[in-house]
Amino acid sequence: QRVLELLGARFNPSIIYEATNYYWEYVLDSMALYPGVKETLELIKKNNVKVAIITDADADIQNRKLIKLGINKYIDYLVTAQEAGADKPNVKQVELALEKMNLKKDEVIVIGNNPKTDIAVAKNSHMHSILFDFDHLYEDKKDDFEQHISDFKELEVLLGLERRKYVESSLVVFD
Repeated sequence: QRVLELLGARFNPSIIYEATNYYWEYVLDSMALYPGVKETLELIKKNNVKVAIITDADADIQNRKLIKLGINKYIDYLVTAQEAGADKPNVKQVELALEKMNLKKDEVIVIGNNPKTDIAVAKNSHMHSILFDFDHLYEDKKDDFEQHISDFKELEVLLGLERRKYVESSLVVFD
């Protein structure tokens, strides 16, 4: 809509709708999961740790992203800015996620890739945080963060996750 306004064009919902769909189709087709994310999420789930996504994107887009990336089965909760009534770094999304998960602040750690939103919402909520900096954008400022990682698999150690050989077994039979 803003592009049309800047071009002096008349408001046209059909063009805006088509452009928005084209944009999101391109984004979804171009997305790729960071190395180690799927394996780490699998390990997180095997350790019975709850996972929530807090996002400023709307639910439809976020769900499409999770499905496209093949990680939707590892996510227990989704909280959107629309649902909470505020974008990050406002604490409303965190408060709603805690309520949904039935957890307290000291039982949760925020992991995000944006210091201005993800890490700020953790600070504003008085919660622990880990900055995931895959592209090493904040390498020179890593001392500014509580935790700073560039490899998602580093979460295994930071979260104290255990690799158990038979973790998916729910029944053991002795004969």
